[in-house]
Amino acid sequence: MLQLMNIIWTAGFMAIVLTACRYNSWDPDKQFAEQRRVQEDAIRKAQIEKSQNSSKNVVRIERDALVRIQSGIPISELNKVMGYRFEVLASIPDAASVWETRRYRVGHLIASHFGQTSKEFEICDQDRELFTLTLANGVVRTVEY
Repeated sequence: MLQLMNIIWTAGFMAIVLTACRYNSWDPDKQFAEQRRVQEDAIRKAQIEKSQNSSKNVVRIERDALVRIQSGIPISELNKVMGYRFEVLASIPDAASVWETRRYRVGHLIASHFGQTSKEFEICDQDRELFTLTLANGVVRTVEY
């Protein structure tokens, strides 16, 4: 009789356990959908963060250029800050000196620092003029904003 009660009790316990496990059974489709949602959320957040960082980079580089480019700086410092992309508006080579007028645009600055395929280059106002410089004898003479 004791053995019979143990068998009945064990069978009842197993039935309860199996029923409970079956109630919250694993659904691979639900798990896949949940994992995909989590991955898409992470990708979306990363894209937003990258876009915000790109915008901050554009503002930082522009601000740095506007602050650092002043009359009297040597052309070597100009090239470090602005890079080598610019439009030559006028050039007068003379035996004693060289005069040149250059136009720098936002697109020139960003392409020099980040490249033309960067997110920064895509979002910047590429044709907006930053300033026009007049150079003489390797020194910035005037800056026109």
